[in-house]
Amino acid sequence: MSLAVRNDTLEALAGTDGDYAPFQVDAKGALYTNSKIFAPGTIDTFGHLITGEISNQIEIQFFRDTPANLLTITTANGGATSQVGGSGKFETSTNVSGQAKGVTALSTSYRSGSEIYTVFTALFTTPTDAGSYQRIGLYDSNNGIFFGFEGTSFGVTIRKGGADTTVAKGSFSDDSLTGAVGSRFSREGIPEAIDLTKLNVYRIRYGWLGSAPIHFEVLSPDDEWVSVHHIHQPNNATTASVENPDLPMTIDVNKTSADATNLIMLTNCWGAGATTSAIPLDETLTDDTLSKSVRAILAAKKPNGDYQNIDSTAGGNLKTSVQEISDGLDIGAGSAGSETQRISISTDDVNLSAIKKATIGPGEPTIDSYTHTAINLTTGANQVLVSSAANKQIWVYGYAFTCGDLDGQSVSLQDEDDVAVTGIMEFAQYGGISVPPSGNFSMPVFKLATNKDLEIDITSGDCDGWLAYAIVSV
Repeated sequence: MSLAVRNDTLEALAGTDGDYAPFQVDAKGALYTNSKIFAPGTIDTFGHLITGEISNQIEIQFFRDTPANLLTITTANGGATSQVGGSGKFETSTNVSGQAKGVTALSTSYRSGSEIYTVFTALFTTPTDAGSYQRIGLYDSNNGIFFGFEGTSFGVTIRKGGADTTVAKGSFSDDSLTGAVGSRFSREGIPEAIDLTKLNVYRIRYGWLGSAPIHFEVLSPDDEWVSVHHIHQPNNATTASVENPDLPMTIDVNKTSADATNLIMLTNCWGAGATTSAIPLDETLTDDTLSKSVRAILAAKKPNGDYQNIDSTAGGNLKTSVQEISDGLDIGAGSAGSETQRISISTDDVNLSAIKKATIGPGEPTIDSYTHTAINLTTGANQVLVSSAANKQIWVYGYAFTCGDLDGQSVSLQDEDDVAVTGIMEFAQYGGISVPPSGNFSMPVFKLATNKDLEIDITSGDCDGWLAYAIVSV
């Protein structure tokens, strides 16, 4: 049985660090603890645990492709990028002002109350040029947060409004990664110094809100995230830590003098995003935008109150039904009595010209002229109604006429070679015909062969009316 000291009001015990002390309990025997498992803000008013999900907005894997195909690359004076052994390689060469830089197409998208993060691998070269730099993190030319060498000193940097503030590794607030006693950067529990010329895993986290803390971390050989430096931003400044938290991932290696050192950075994989997957509905989507795959079943409520899953055709097209569009309209079964009309539209044309063509016919004729002409003729054969021309056709869209006062009068239409367009039509006294104009230039009532006149034969009397036609180039 373990004994504890009752202390109704918790106070500091006598002694100093390293002294043995008893457990303390309150009046009811409850043990006093100091736990940060449920720090303020991790549970809501009703005791529900509040969590955030890791939601990548940027992903780069250099084993998949070359840096030039994954990033926007800038090189100068012998600087180059390449894909080597599953890594992206960025090198300056030994030339003066050699540079290799890569920037992601996308930036993180900050959400209020959520954390922005980036995690990545990096290998650095020990620099010999005091005017050089090797940088990697979330940053652009005006704002950002990143790890790297500034000259020959490794550290972390905050960029705000184009101005950089760097903290060297020896001045890190939490762990200088030298292998000193107490360092959490350990292998099998034994602290060891970080080797910046080897691949290591780095992480940067910040909640922003203008003044949230900023955390710089490294993954230890014992698979533990080690906080190496953090900035206690709250209650520390009158302006925001960075002016814009929406930042791209950037890697940049640059030197200013010519020496024997080719500065090389290697990196394998980048991830960056926020601890929420929520985005505004008007967020711009691109081919690089990450999204979750969603599979769902659509169901509809029938008039009798039952629910039924919406079906698709064998080709994967959604089955739709055109029913009761207005009072008195009810379109019937489209397939096997299922009362469905199967509609499939496949086109990249937002004007749906393919559908227009299906409606208006397969052709798009070149109409030279469209004419309405009168018919005022009497008995006679091969009377020309319309004359053609070279490489032209006559397309008739509508016509009407009446005959005279004799029974048995006949009328027929043909081309100049007596190729019949109509049969011989016989009419009673004052009889006639009316064919209303077609509303579609691609769908005439009839058309003649190329270079052929339109003629009319009339027997036993007069024929009066009209004709609507077009001359069409072929």
